[in-house]
Amino acid sequence: MANALSAFEGVNLNTMVIGFEKNRAPGTTRLFEEKKNVFLPIGEVSSDFYRDRLVFPLFLTPDSFGLLQKMEKNASCRLAEIAKIRRGAPISNRDPSVLPFIPGLLPVIRGRDIRKKYCDLRENLFLGIEPGDRKPLEFEVPGYQNIASRFQATLFPAKTLPLDTTNFLLLQEPRYTRWLIALLNSRTLNTYLVDFLLNRATMTVHLDAPTVGDIPIALPPLEALDEIDSLVDALLKGEKKEDLLEEWVMRAYDLDSKERALIGFQK
Repeated sequence: MANALSAFEGVNLNTMVIGFEKNRAPGTTRLFEEKKNVFLPIGEVSSDFYRDRLVFPLFLTPDSFGLLQKMEKNASCRLAEIAKIRRGAPISNRDPSVLPFIPGLLPVIRGRDIRKKYCDLRENLFLGIEPGDRKPLEFEVPGYQNIASRFQATLFPAKTLPLDTTNFLLLQEPRYTRWLIALLNSRTLNTYLVDFLLNRATMTVHLDAPTVGDIPIALPPLEALDEIDSLVDALLKGEKKEDLLEEWVMRAYDLDSKERALIGFQK
């Protein structure tokens, strides 16, 4: 098995090898990383580590494996446990019913409207037909680009209609609305998404519930939410608050200096 990569000389492949060891204690699995056709052990986990796991993480090193375990251990829940992940209305950006600014029509939100992390409705398009079964949002909710290779999140205002290039979250506890925006935009959570769920995919994917519902979500103390909300509101106005919010996220997952460096955070 160790020579499997040599059969694909010149091809950039990441190969996972699953073997069976004689006299191995039941219920445990050893993990290896491949370096120059040599498989080096990076740790041992309970076989339950893989139970009900949607994606088999391919890019594990001793450091990144420690980060994965730390984030999952310190999470309060999974995303799908605290929020319903909803796709926007099945209306294309190119649909002729999506019109330039016309007073009185229903504002729509497209994935491309989120690239600056806030929705400026003065620049938005509007829907010139009845939305059918899909009703406008009744209240503000966190939302993000659906077709992407990482999270780009913002606040979707009430009385707007997200289109199908976006997803929005209906939280069981709306008090965490702005925390979810901070979390989804963070380097910390995007490292988990890219390295452990998307396996560093270079193409964009649909970030729907089956893909992202299992993401581990850490929650801050309730007494910290007022400060976090203020920082997120400033971010949504275009102020540079990313590093301050990242500090809160890293603190929620209890990341040490080595793990902070692993996600690319330096201060």
